[in-house]
Amino acid sequence: MEKNDELEELNKKWHQILEVAPDAMLIVNEKGEIIFANLQCENIFKYSKEELLGQLIEVLIPEPYKSRHPEYRTHYFKKPRTRPMGSGMELYGQRKNQEIFPVEISLSPLKIKNGLIALAAIRDITERKKIEKTLAELNQKLLLSARQAGMAEVANAVLHNLGNVLTSISVSMECLRDKSRHFQFIKNILRINQLIRDHALDLSEFLSTDKMGKKIPEYLAQFSQLLEDEYNEITREIQNIHSLLKLAIEIISKQEAISGSAMLVENVSVEAILESAIKIADLGKIEKLIITKKIDQIPLVATDQNKLLQILINLIMNGKEALLEVDTPHKKIIISAKKHRNQHIQISVRDNGSGILPENLRHIFSFGFSTKEKGHGYGLHNSALLAKELGGSLKVTSAGVGMGATFTLTLPIKQM
Repeated sequence: MEKNDELEELNKKWHQILEVAPDAMLIVNEKGEIIFANLQCENIFKYSKEELLGQLIEVLIPEPYKSRHPEYRTHYFKKPRTRPMGSGMELYGQRKNQEIFPVEISLSPLKIKNGLIALAAIRDITERKKIEKTLAELNQKLLLSARQAGMAEVANAVLHNLGNVLTSISVSMECLRDKSRHFQFIKNILRINQLIRDHALDLSEFLSTDKMGKKIPEYLAQFSQLLEDEYNEITREIQNIHSLLKLAIEIISKQEAISGSAMLVENVSVEAILESAIKIADLGKIEKLIITKKIDQIPLVATDQNKLLQILINLIMNGKEALLEVDTPHKKIIISAKKHRNQHIQISVRDNGSGILPENLRHIFSFGFSTKEKGHGYGLHNSALLAKELGGSLKVTSAGVGMGATFTLTLPIKQM
Protein backbone atom coordinates (compact mmCIF):
# COMPACT_ATOMS: atom_id res chain seq x y z
CA MET A 1 0.00 0.00 0.00
CA GLU A 2 2.84 2.39 0.88
CA LYS A 3 4.51 1.85 -2.52
CA ASN A 4 1.22 2.52 -4.32
CA ASP A 5 0.81 5.75 -2.34
CA GLU A 6 4.32 6.88 -3.31
CA LEU A 7 3.67 6.04 -6.96
CA GLU A 8 0.40 7.97 -6.89
CA GLU A 9 2.10 10.96 -5.23
CA LEU A 10 4.89 11.08 -7.84
CA ASN A 11 2.38 10.76 -10.67
CA LYS A 12 0.52 13.72 -9.19
CA LYS A 13 3.73 15.78 -9.12
CA TRP A 14 4.46 14.90 -12.75
CA HIS A 15 0.98 16.01 -13.80
CA GLN A 16 1.27 19.20 -11.73
CA ILE A 17 4.53 20.13 -13.46
CA LEU A 18 2.98 19.71 -16.91
CA GLU A 19 -0.11 21.61 -15.78
CA VAL A 20 1.82 24.73 -14.71
CA ALA A 21 4.03 24.84 -17.83
CA PRO A 22 3.68 28.30 -19.49
CA ASP A 23 3.02 26.68 -22.89
CA ALA A 24 0.21 24.39 -23.97
CA MET A 25 1.47 20.82 -23.52
CA LEU A 26 0.03 17.92 -25.53
CA ILE A 27 1.00 14.27 -25.65
CA VAL A 28 -0.05 12.33 -28.76
CA ASN A 29 0.24 8.60 -29.42
CA GLU A 30 1.19 6.93 -32.71
CA LYS A 31 -2.47 6.89 -33.81
CA GLY A 32 -2.53 10.68 -33.53
CA GLU A 33 -4.82 10.58 -30.48
CA ILE A 34 -4.43 13.18 -27.73
CA ILE A 35 -3.69 11.33 -24.49
CA PHE A 36 -2.75 14.35 -22.36
CA ALA A 37 -3.57 18.07 -22.44
CA ASN A 38 -2.71 20.66 -19.79
CA LEU A 39 -4.65 23.69 -18.57
CA GLN A 40 -2.89 26.02 -21.02
CA CYS A 41 -4.33 23.90 -23.88
CA GLU A 42 -7.80 24.76 -22.61
CA ASN A 43 -6.89 28.45 -22.45
CA ILE A 44 -5.42 28.56 -25.96
CA PHE A 45 -7.73 26.27 -27.92
CA LYS A 46 -10.93 26.83 -25.86
CA TYR A 47 -11.68 23.10 -25.62
CA SER A 48 -12.05 21.39 -22.27
CA LYS A 49 -9.64 18.57 -21.47
CA GLU A 50 -12.51 16.11 -21.66
CA GLU A 51 -13.26 17.26 -25.20
CA LEU A 52 -9.63 16.92 -26.28
CA LEU A 53 -8.71 13.53 -24.80
CA GLY A 54 -9.12 10.79 -27.38
CA GLN A 55 -9.51 13.25 -30.26
CA LEU A 56 -7.15 13.21 -33.22
CA ILE A 57 -4.59 16.03 -33.09
CA GLU A 58 -5.98 17.32 -36.42
CA VAL A 59 -8.95 18.79 -34.55
CA LEU A 60 -6.59 21.64 -33.56
CA ILE A 61 -5.21 22.23 -37.08
CA PRO A 62 -6.91 24.43 -39.72
CA GLU A 63 -7.24 23.75 -43.43
CA PRO A 64 -5.39 23.46 -45.79
CA TYR A 65 -2.85 21.99 -43.33
CA LYS A 66 -5.38 19.68 -41.65
CA SER A 67 -5.97 17.33 -44.61
CA ARG A 68 -2.22 16.86 -45.16
CA HIS A 69 -1.29 16.46 -41.50
CA PRO A 70 -2.00 12.69 -41.05
CA GLU A 71 0.65 11.99 -43.70
CA TYR A 72 3.17 14.25 -41.91
CA ARG A 73 2.27 12.64 -38.58
CA THR A 74 2.85 9.12 -39.91
CA HIS A 75 6.19 10.20 -41.36
CA TYR A 76 7.19 11.80 -38.03
CA PHE A 77 6.61 8.60 -36.05
CA LYS A 78 8.54 6.59 -38.66
CA LYS A 79 11.49 9.01 -38.43
CA PRO A 80 11.11 10.70 -35.03
CA ARG A 81 13.28 13.72 -34.24
CA THR A 82 13.32 16.69 -31.89
CA ARG A 83 12.16 19.94 -33.45
CA PRO A 84 12.81 23.10 -31.39
CA MET A 85 10.60 26.18 -31.27
CA GLY A 86 11.29 29.01 -33.69
CA SER A 87 12.47 26.66 -36.44
CA GLY A 88 11.31 29.11 -39.11
CA MET A 89 8.08 27.35 -40.10
CA GLU A 90 4.80 29.29 -40.36
CA LEU A 91 2.40 27.23 -38.23
CA TYR A 92 -1.23 27.81 -37.26
CA GLY A 93 -3.71 26.42 -34.76
CA GLN A 94 -7.50 26.48 -34.73
CA ARG A 95 -9.63 27.24 -31.69
CA LYS A 96 -12.97 25.60 -30.94
CA ASN A 97 -14.76 28.63 -32.43
CA GLN A 98 -12.82 28.04 -35.70
CA GLU A 99 -10.57 31.07 -35.12
CA ILE A 100 -7.16 30.50 -36.74
CA PHE A 101 -4.08 31.88 -34.95
CA PRO A 102 -0.26 31.68 -35.37
CA VAL A 103 1.70 29.28 -33.17
CA GLU A 104 5.18 27.99 -32.51
CA ILE A 105 5.48 24.29 -31.81
CA SER A 106 8.34 22.22 -30.47
CA LEU A 107 8.14 18.45 -30.85
CA SER A 108 9.99 15.67 -29.12
CA PRO A 109 9.55 11.90 -29.46
CA LEU A 110 9.69 9.71 -26.39
CA LYS A 111 9.90 5.93 -26.20
CA ILE A 112 7.64 4.31 -23.64
CA LYS A 113 6.92 0.72 -22.75
CA ASN A 114 4.15 0.32 -25.32
CA GLY A 115 5.71 2.22 -28.23
CA LEU A 116 6.29 5.87 -29.04
CA ILE A 117 4.61 9.13 -28.06
CA ALA A 118 5.21 12.73 -29.11
CA LEU A 119 5.38 15.62 -26.66
CA ALA A 120 4.32 18.95 -28.16
CA ALA A 121 4.78 22.37 -26.55
CA ILE A 122 2.54 24.92 -28.29
CA ARG A 123 2.89 28.68 -27.91
CA ASP A 124 0.29 31.21 -29.09
CA ILE A 125 2.31 33.97 -30.80
CA THR A 126 -0.64 36.18 -31.79
CA GLU A 127 0.60 39.10 -29.68
CA ARG A 128 4.16 38.78 -31.00
CA LYS A 129 2.90 38.84 -34.60
CA LYS A 130 0.88 41.98 -33.81
CA ILE A 131 4.00 43.63 -32.39
CA GLU A 132 6.05 42.64 -35.46
CA LYS A 133 3.34 44.09 -37.73
CA THR A 134 3.24 47.30 -35.68
CA LEU A 135 7.03 47.63 -35.91
CA ALA A 136 6.97 47.16 -39.68
CA GLU A 137 4.22 49.77 -40.05
CA LEU A 138 6.06 52.21 -37.76
CA ASN A 139 9.25 51.80 -39.73
CA GLN A 140 7.47 52.35 -43.05
CA LYS A 141 5.54 55.34 -41.72
CA LEU A 142 8.69 56.96 -40.39
CA LEU A 143 10.61 56.39 -43.61
CA LEU A 144 7.79 57.96 -45.64
CA SER A 145 7.58 60.92 -43.25
CA ALA A 146 11.32 61.56 -43.41
CA ARG A 147 11.43 61.26 -47.19
CA GLN A 148 8.51 63.64 -47.59
CA ALA A 149 10.50 66.17 -45.59
CA GLY A 150 13.06 66.00 -48.41
CA MET A 151 15.99 65.90 -46.02
CA ALA A 152 18.34 62.91 -46.28
CA GLU A 153 20.17 63.78 -43.05
CA VAL A 154 16.93 64.14 -41.10
CA ALA A 155 15.73 60.81 -42.50
CA ASN A 156 18.97 59.07 -41.57
CA ALA A 157 19.06 60.68 -38.12
CA VAL A 158 15.60 59.61 -37.07
CA LEU A 159 15.93 56.17 -38.65
CA HIS A 160 19.26 55.69 -36.85
CA ASN A 161 17.54 56.54 -33.56
CA LEU A 162 14.50 54.39 -34.22
CA GLY A 163 16.76 51.60 -35.45
CA ASN A 164 18.31 51.35 -31.98
CA VAL A 165 14.84 51.07 -30.44
CA LEU A 166 13.74 48.43 -32.94
CA THR A 167 16.95 46.48 -32.36
CA SER A 168 16.29 46.45 -28.62
CA ILE A 169 12.74 45.24 -29.23
CA SER A 170 14.04 42.52 -31.54
CA VAL A 171 16.53 41.40 -28.87
CA SER A 172 13.74 41.23 -26.28
CA MET A 173 11.59 39.21 -28.68
CA GLU A 174 14.47 36.81 -29.33
CA CYS A 175 14.77 36.40 -25.57
CA LEU A 176 11.08 35.46 -25.45
CA ARG A 177 11.63 32.92 -28.22
CA ASP A 178 14.45 31.39 -26.18
CA LYS A 179 12.26 30.91 -23.12
CA SER A 180 11.60 27.28 -24.00
CA ARG A 181 14.43 25.77 -21.97
CA HIS A 182 11.88 23.97 -19.83
CA PHE A 183 10.97 21.73 -22.79
CA GLN A 184 14.02 19.48 -22.27
CA PHE A 185 13.15 19.33 -18.59
CA ILE A 186 9.61 18.19 -19.42
CA LYS A 187 10.98 15.44 -21.67
CA ASN A 188 13.06 14.29 -18.71
CA ILE A 189 10.00 14.47 -16.45
CA LEU A 190 8.25 12.03 -18.79
CA ARG A 191 11.26 9.72 -18.59
CA ILE A 192 11.16 10.00 -14.80
CA ASN A 193 7.50 9.04 -14.88
CA GLN A 194 8.33 5.95 -16.92
CA LEU A 195 11.14 5.03 -14.51
CA ILE A 196 8.74 5.31 -11.58
CA ARG A 197 6.20 3.08 -13.32
CA ASP A 198 8.92 0.53 -14.11
CA HIS A 199 9.91 0.45 -10.42
CA ALA A 200 6.38 0.45 -9.00
CA LEU A 201 7.05 -2.73 -7.03
CA ASP A 202 10.30 -1.53 -5.45
CA LEU A 203 9.74 2.23 -5.47
CA SER A 204 10.98 3.00 -1.95
CA GLU A 205 14.23 1.14 -2.54
CA PHE A 206 14.65 2.70 -6.01
CA LEU A 207 14.26 6.26 -4.67
CA SER A 208 16.56 5.73 -1.69
CA THR A 209 19.35 3.54 -3.09
CA ASP A 210 19.42 3.75 -6.90
CA LYS A 211 21.80 6.34 -8.37
CA MET A 212 19.14 7.73 -10.72
CA GLY A 213 16.29 7.32 -8.27
CA LYS A 214 17.98 9.44 -5.60
CA LYS A 215 18.24 12.35 -8.05
CA ILE A 216 14.51 12.50 -8.83
CA PRO A 217 13.32 14.70 -5.89
CA GLU A 218 16.14 17.21 -6.50
CA TYR A 219 15.38 17.27 -10.23
CA LEU A 220 11.69 18.00 -9.60
CA ALA A 221 12.63 20.85 -7.25
CA GLN A 222 15.01 22.32 -9.87
CA PHE A 223 12.30 22.21 -12.51
CA SER A 224 9.82 23.95 -10.23
CA GLN A 225 12.35 26.76 -9.65
CA LEU A 226 13.07 26.96 -13.39
CA LEU A 227 9.41 27.52 -14.21
CA GLU A 228 9.18 30.30 -11.62
CA ASP A 229 12.34 32.00 -12.95
CA GLU A 230 11.15 31.77 -16.57
CA TYR A 231 7.78 33.27 -15.68
CA ASN A 232 9.52 36.27 -14.09
CA GLU A 233 11.91 36.68 -17.06
CA ILE A 234 9.07 36.53 -19.60
CA THR A 235 7.10 39.13 -17.64
CA ARG A 236 10.11 41.49 -17.60
CA GLU A 237 10.75 41.08 -21.34
CA ILE A 238 7.10 41.81 -22.21
CA GLN A 239 7.14 44.96 -20.07
CA ASN A 240 10.37 46.03 -21.79
CA ILE A 241 8.86 45.50 -25.26
CA HIS A 242 5.81 47.60 -24.39
CA SER A 243 7.91 50.48 -23.03
CA LEU A 244 10.19 50.42 -26.09
CA LEU A 245 7.19 50.38 -28.43
CA LYS A 246 5.86 53.48 -26.68
CA LEU A 247 9.23 55.13 -27.18
CA ALA A 248 9.28 54.20 -30.89
CA ILE A 249 5.83 55.72 -31.36
CA GLU A 250 6.96 58.84 -29.48
CA ILE A 251 10.00 59.24 -31.75
CA ILE A 252 7.79 59.05 -34.83
CA SER A 253 5.19 61.43 -33.38
CA LYS A 254 7.86 64.01 -32.63
CA GLN A 255 9.36 63.64 -36.08
CA GLU A 256 5.94 64.28 -37.63
CA ALA A 257 5.31 67.22 -35.30
CA ILE A 258 8.50 69.07 -36.09
CA SER A 259 8.49 68.16 -39.83
CA GLY A 260 12.29 68.07 -39.78
CA SER A 261 12.74 71.74 -39.02
CA ALA A 262 11.55 73.38 -35.79
CA MET A 263 12.98 72.48 -32.37
CA LEU A 264 10.56 70.95 -29.88
CA VAL A 265 11.90 72.47 -26.65
CA GLU A 266 10.69 71.42 -23.21
CA ASN A 267 12.06 71.11 -19.68
CA VAL A 268 13.59 67.65 -19.40
CA SER A 269 15.35 65.53 -16.78
CA VAL A 270 18.85 64.61 -17.94
CA GLU A 271 18.89 61.64 -15.57
CA ALA A 272 15.62 60.26 -16.98
CA ILE A 273 16.84 60.61 -20.56
CA LEU A 274 20.10 58.86 -19.67
CA GLU A 275 18.13 55.95 -18.20
CA SER A 276 16.08 55.67 -21.41
CA ALA A 277 19.23 55.77 -23.54
CA ILE A 278 20.86 53.00 -21.48
CA LYS A 279 17.77 50.82 -21.81
CA ILE A 280 17.59 51.29 -25.59
CA ALA A 281 21.31 50.62 -26.01
CA ASP A 282 20.67 47.30 -24.20
CA LEU A 283 23.98 47.29 -22.36
CA GLY A 284 23.05 44.23 -20.34
CA LYS A 285 23.65 41.99 -23.36
CA ILE A 286 27.46 42.34 -23.06
CA GLU A 287 28.87 39.62 -20.83
CA LYS A 288 30.64 40.82 -17.66
CA LEU A 289 29.98 44.50 -18.40
CA ILE A 290 30.23 46.92 -15.48
CA ILE A 291 28.08 50.04 -15.90
CA THR A 292 28.82 52.93 -13.56
CA LYS A 293 26.61 56.01 -13.36
CA LYS A 294 27.88 59.20 -11.72
CA ILE A 295 25.05 61.71 -12.00
CA ASP A 296 25.16 64.92 -9.95
CA GLN A 297 22.15 66.98 -8.94
CA ILE A 298 21.24 68.74 -12.18
CA PRO A 299 18.24 71.04 -12.72
CA LEU A 300 15.74 70.46 -15.51
CA VAL A 301 17.14 71.61 -18.85
CA ALA A 302 15.13 73.27 -21.63
CA THR A 303 16.09 71.33 -24.75
CA ASP A 304 14.78 69.02 -27.46
CA GLN A 305 14.34 65.73 -25.62
CA ASN A 306 14.31 63.60 -28.76
CA LYS A 307 17.57 65.07 -30.09
CA LEU A 308 19.31 64.77 -26.73
CA LEU A 309 18.14 61.17 -26.43
CA GLN A 310 19.47 60.41 -29.90
CA ILE A 311 22.92 61.83 -29.06
CA LEU A 312 23.15 59.81 -25.85
CA ILE A 313 22.01 56.57 -27.52
CA ASN A 314 24.64 57.04 -30.22
CA LEU A 315 27.40 57.66 -27.67
CA ILE A 316 26.45 54.68 -25.50
CA MET A 317 26.06 52.40 -28.53
CA ASN A 318 29.47 53.57 -29.74
CA GLY A 319 31.00 52.60 -26.38
CA LYS A 320 29.24 49.25 -26.47
CA GLU A 321 30.59 48.52 -29.97
CA ALA A 322 34.11 49.50 -28.87
CA LEU A 323 33.88 47.00 -26.00
CA LEU A 324 32.74 44.21 -28.31
CA GLU A 325 36.03 44.61 -30.22
CA VAL A 326 38.25 43.85 -27.21
CA ASP A 327 38.80 40.77 -25.08
CA THR A 328 39.25 42.36 -21.68
CA PRO A 329 37.87 40.55 -18.59
CA HIS A 330 36.51 43.77 -17.05
CA LYS A 331 34.51 45.73 -19.62
CA LYS A 332 33.40 49.11 -18.31
CA ILE A 333 31.23 52.02 -19.37
CA ILE A 334 31.16 55.04 -17.07
CA ILE A 335 28.36 57.53 -17.66
CA SER A 336 28.57 60.83 -15.80
CA ALA A 337 26.62 64.08 -15.75
CA LYS A 338 27.56 67.24 -13.87
CA LYS A 339 27.32 71.04 -13.87
CA HIS A 340 30.10 72.81 -15.74
CA ARG A 341 30.99 76.45 -15.12
CA ASN A 342 27.52 77.20 -13.69
CA GLN A 343 25.81 77.82 -17.05
CA HIS A 344 26.47 74.43 -18.67
CA ILE A 345 26.14 70.72 -18.05
CA GLN A 346 28.56 68.05 -19.20
CA ILE A 347 27.56 64.49 -19.98
CA SER A 348 30.42 62.03 -20.52
CA VAL A 349 30.43 58.45 -21.79
CA ARG A 350 33.73 56.68 -21.14
CA ASP A 351 34.65 53.12 -22.09
CA ASN A 352 37.75 50.94 -21.81
CA GLY A 353 37.26 49.51 -25.29
CA SER A 354 39.25 49.57 -28.52
CA GLY A 355 40.23 53.27 -28.35
CA ILE A 356 41.04 55.63 -31.24
CA LEU A 357 44.29 56.29 -33.11
CA PRO A 358 45.57 59.88 -32.56
CA GLU A 359 45.41 60.60 -36.31
CA ASN A 360 41.74 59.55 -36.39
CA LEU A 361 40.57 61.84 -33.58
CA ARG A 362 40.13 64.89 -35.82
CA HIS A 363 38.04 62.88 -38.32
CA ILE A 364 35.86 61.03 -35.84
CA PHE A 365 32.83 63.34 -36.33
CA SER A 366 33.20 63.61 -40.11
CA PHE A 367 30.40 62.28 -42.28
CA GLY A 368 31.16 58.78 -43.60
CA PHE A 369 34.23 58.27 -41.38
CA SER A 370 34.27 55.13 -39.24
CA THR A 371 36.95 53.12 -37.47
CA LYS A 372 34.71 50.04 -37.57
CA GLU A 373 34.73 47.54 -40.40
CA LYS A 374 30.93 47.59 -40.75
CA GLY A 375 30.40 51.19 -39.64
CA HIS A 376 28.70 53.82 -41.79
CA GLY A 377 30.21 56.87 -40.14
CA TYR A 378 26.83 58.42 -39.52
CA GLY A 379 26.01 58.11 -35.81
CA LEU A 380 28.82 60.28 -34.40
CA HIS A 381 28.61 62.76 -37.28
CA ASN A 382 24.91 63.26 -36.67
CA SER A 383 25.44 63.50 -32.90
CA ALA A 384 27.90 66.37 -33.39
CA LEU A 385 25.39 68.18 -35.64
CA LEU A 386 22.61 67.70 -33.10
CA ALA A 387 24.83 68.99 -30.28
CA LYS A 388 25.34 72.22 -32.26
CA GLU A 389 21.59 72.50 -32.87
CA LEU A 390 21.09 72.29 -29.10
CA GLY A 391 23.60 75.10 -28.57
CA GLY A 392 26.32 72.80 -27.29
CA SER A 393 29.32 70.80 -28.46
CA LEU A 394 30.59 67.22 -28.63
CA LYS A 395 34.24 66.30 -28.10
CA VAL A 396 36.28 63.11 -27.85
CA THR A 397 39.53 62.11 -26.15
CA SER A 398 41.47 58.85 -26.34
CA ALA A 399 44.98 57.82 -25.29
CA GLY A 400 45.19 55.51 -28.31
CA VAL A 401 44.35 52.01 -29.48
CA GLY A 402 43.30 49.72 -26.64
CA MET A 403 43.03 52.65 -24.21
CA GLY A 404 39.31 53.36 -24.50
CA ALA A 405 37.67 56.69 -25.33
CA THR A 406 35.67 59.45 -23.65
CA PHE A 407 32.94 61.41 -25.43
CA THR A 408 31.81 64.60 -23.70
CA LEU A 409 28.62 66.48 -24.55
CA THR A 410 28.41 70.06 -23.27
CA LEU A 411 25.02 71.82 -23.23
CA PRO A 412 23.83 75.19 -21.91
CA ILE A 413 21.56 75.17 -18.85
CA LYS A 414 18.34 76.87 -19.88
CA GLN A 415 14.83 76.61 -18.53
CA MET A 416 11.48 77.53 -20.01
